Amino acid sequence: MGAAFRELVADGTVGGLWWQACTVARGDEEVAARCRSILTGVLHETGELTASTPAELASFLGRGLLVLQLQTLGVDLGRGSAAAVESLLGTESR
Repeated sequence: MGAAFRELVADGTVGGLWWQACTVARGDEEVAARCRSILTGVLHETGELTASTPAELASFLGRGLLVLQLQTLGVDLGRGSAAAVESLLGTESR
């Protein structure tokens, strides 16, 4: 699952569009319904292709959203999301 996801979001376009859609969805029920439908479809298809449990899908989704967030903020993901989070924790931001 991870490799296919990384390939899909590599250039930032999908993540950017998803964040924009979700932002609009907060105030537009039609957009929210469409976003839920897309997410439901992705979860069903991923579950069927990988035989993942709902807990595994939730974990994958959580990590995927973290990757999209880090990517949007311009954080280097070259060594993986855990290393990216570690780099943020080592950054003085106060």
